[in-house]
Amino acid sequence: MRNRLFWGAVLIILGLVFLFGYQMNYPVWNLIWPFMIIVAGSWILLIPFLSRGIEIIDEELSIPLEGVQQATIKIEHGAGTIHLRSEALADSLLKGSFRGGVKSKISNAQGKCHVKLQSTLEFFKFLPRMEKEHRLLWNLSINPQIPLKLKMETGANNLDFRGTQLQEIKLETGASTTELYLSEKSAFTRVHIESGASTIRIHVPENVTAKIKVSGLIGKTIDTKRFPSINDMYISPDYNESQNQAEIEIESGVGSIEID
Repeated sequence: MRNRLFWGAVLIILGLVFLFGYQMNYPVWNLIWPFMIIVAGSWILLIPFLSRGIEIIDEELSIPLEGVQQATIKIEHGAGTIHLRSEALADSLLKGSFRGGVKSKISNAQGKCHVKLQSTLEFFKFLPRMEKEHRLLWNLSINPQIPLKLKMETGANNLDFRGTQLQEIKLETGASTTELYLSEKSAFTRVHIESGASTIRIHVPENVTAKIKVSGLIGKTIDTKRFPSINDMYISPDYNESQNQAEIEIESGVGSIEID
């Protein structure tokens, strides 16, 4: 609370200094940045008061199996945290609890199921004004028997796909931490990650070989005994002969990546 008040006041004062430093006959464009700084500072100061009385709901959702043979899931979560793991679900493709609520769109035709999960909170409702216990937290369980493709636009993640039939995951995340466990059962898994200032940890099962490409200004800690460096890639020596392969591509601004 004190940090928020301090930095909000700093932004307001800085904006006022710039604003009154301009001549009154200057073009309006010269006032844009001071105005934006003042607005940002005021917003930070007002956030705790504006958030009073907002009710953060917890919602449960279960998606029935109903003959699904393959699933494609898109998750738009924004700020907050997702915990995902596999679970033996007799009659469900996916189930979970969703703090902040969830909007779901589901289509199922000829055994192919498409699912879209989206936070119901508007943008201004999940800014840092929320207390820790009110931040967006989704706990998801997925059926390990169904071949799966995911596209995720999220904040922090703990994604455990061990035991699943994960075929592909595309992840877009900002300044956050992601822990990703790949499946030991999939014949081939494609991983594509785009991130900002993030910490990313990827765990590759012992029976899975990998081809890895990392680009961007990012610190890399990669197990080169398992994945020797060849030109601009890291590749398991027996990648082409392996029955379980993973292709991992990471595009990141700054941050760190660990792969073992």
